[in-house]
Amino acid sequence: MNGTKWTTAAAALLGLWVIASPFVYGAGQAMTWSAVVVGALVALIAGYNFYRRTEDERLMVGGAALTALLGLWLLASPFVFETATGTGMFWSSVVVGIVIAALGAYNAYVGRRRRGAAAGRPA
Repeated sequence: MNGTKWTTAAAALLGLWVIASPFVYGAGQAMTWSAVVVGALVALIAGYNFYRRTEDERLMVGGAALTALLGLWLLASPFVFETATGTGMFWSSVVVGIVIAALGAYNAYVGRRRRGAAAGRPA
C-alpha cells in the first residue's frame, strides 16, 4: 500500500496550493473563501491519511472519499462563482480539482478494497 502513501501526500500538497492560488491569481472574495476552506480541508484530510500510511495504518476511506468530493467542488467552483474562463484561477481550479478528485477516489477505492480483503472478503 506504499502507493497510497504518495497519493495522499500529493493530495495534501495540492490542498496547500488551493489555499494559495486565490492570492496568486487575485480571485474574488467568494472564490477566495471557497478555495481557502476547501484547500484546508483537503490538506488536513489527505495529510492525516498520509500520516496514517507512514504509521502503517489503514487509510481513512471516508476521508479519502470526502477528498474526492471536495475535488469535484473545486472543479465546479469556477462555474458556480462565474470566474472568467481563460484566467489562471479558472484553470487552476479545474485542473487541480480533477487531480484531487482522482487521487481521493483512487485512495478511497484502494482503502475500501484492502479493508474488504482484511475482513476475509474477496478483494
